[in-house]
Amino acid sequence: MKQRLFAFSALIVFILLCASCTPAAVTVTPEPVVEETTQPEPTEATEATEAIAPAAAEAESGPVVLTLVNGDQQLEFTLDELKSQTATSGQAGMLSSTGKITVPAEYTGVLLTDLLDLMGGITPDLGVNIVAEDGYTMTLSYDQVTNGGFITYDPSDGTEKEFDEQLRAMIAYAMDGQPMDAQRDGTLRMVVISSTNNQITDGHWAVKWVNRIEVQPVSKEWSLSLAGNREEVIDRNTFQSCGTSSCHQETWTDEEGQIWAGVPLYLLTGRVDDELKHEGPAYNRDLANAGYDIELVAADGYTTTLSSTDVYYDRQIMVAYLVNDAQLPDKYFPLRLVGADTEKGQRIGAITEIRLLMDEVNAMLGYEETAQPSDETPAANTEPAEVIIPEGTVLAITGQVTNTLYLSDTTVSAFPQVKLTLEHPKKGKGEYEGMYLNFVLDLAIPMEGAETLVFTASDGYSLSLPLADVRACTDCLLSKCEEGKLDMVMPGFESSAWLKDLVSIEVQ
Repeated sequence: MKQRLFAFSALIVFILLCASCTPAAVTVTPEPVVEETTQPEPTEATEATEAIAPAAAEAESGPVVLTLVNGDQQLEFTLDELKSQTATSGQAGMLSSTGKITVPAEYTGVLLTDLLDLMGGITPDLGVNIVAEDGYTMTLSYDQVTNGGFITYDPSDGTEKEFDEQLRAMIAYAMDGQPMDAQRDGTLRMVVISSTNNQITDGHWAVKWVNRIEVQPVSKEWSLSLAGNREEVIDRNTFQSCGTSSCHQETWTDEEGQIWAGVPLYLLTGRVDDELKHEGPAYNRDLANAGYDIELVAADGYTTTLSSTDVYYDRQIMVAYLVNDAQLPDKYFPLRLVGADTEKGQRIGAITEIRLLMDEVNAMLGYEETAQPSDETPAANTEPAEVIIPEGTVLAITGQVTNTLYLSDTTVSAFPQVKLTLEHPKKGKGEYEGMYLNFVLDLAIPMEGAETLVFTASDGYSLSLPLADVRACTDCLLSKCEEGKLDMVMPGFESSAWLKDLVSIEVQ
């Protein structure tokens, strides 16, 4: 093809040169051969060729950043192709599960409805999975996609409040006129926008690192009631957000090879065992160790009971909402108690309520009195006051150690750093930089008899690992990311051990 086009062009040039009376005045510009030539840098001229050579233009525009899937249909977009769609701008802010308010900012991107229209739209029997690069998935209902059925909050104080503004889900590629922060948000982020800045939505809707949108048959809506020293109703969206692989998800493979996924039961009890729902040390260890009953109630009223002492930090006693990556079958829907540390007779399904029977332990520990403010003068023999962590501490190492450490950002930055290629259990190999975890433990010097390390993140999530196993991991790192936060890099451990935003290590 190239040879024929070249020969034809050469012939035209030859004829024109021969026919000219004043050869010096002749300038010949042959038609560009665009079908099989290498594309130059984008210019006004080359923009016109994109319609003629779509494959070459795609290659120039960069990698695929978003994939849309609806049954057998699949569409892929580079960033340039996504930006070529109808752009929309709006205000979006969020309220995190810990109560942190992110005030509204202006986002620009493509409405989710516009993207779905490219594949025929959706019907009321369908929902939409928004999937991030790390596997985190959030599901939107038909009502949320088409009507903006999201709960809204006042950005000034985070209180739930209804507004008249139309809400719309959008896949954003810019914030305040600038590309998304690649380290914080990824290339694309889902946000829920309105025309003004007077409202925010739940943070779990602001999915970061979005790279895939899937249209699927929608699951039925459901909720889980929790009752202890406080009460809470968790809807499907909140539970799903908590139970993703990048958050608190735990999995278990049963005797038949089925893979169940859900949230450890102890974490759910930690939401209602005291006044701390998710922030700080949300799981009250004192109450759990004292021993209270946990009742799991099915839709038909059937109950099973476990002791808090048996559930204590046990990630293999979990409340599952998925089996083989699908919603539970009707006989177990929406939730089932499963896990390696459960007996067959305990694996109740159709769970709708979890109750913490805490009256006795409250009385034993005087919880009700100590949990409330008091004007009384403390007795002479009160327990030692809570340790106050010095301001500026990014990592505290406490417990059974010779040296209690409160490390500042400056101190952490001064520690020796290494760069290693390590294997993540789900993401594969990657480059990681940080300080050796064992280097930090060596500074603290765990005492003789210490057996367990309890790692706690800023949101209150805790992870327990055997001290011996961590000591055996010569490549485990603490990696410093944005804003001075520390992430755990734990090759050889499950993904749940790769804790983000670590703030404390307690040696027990």
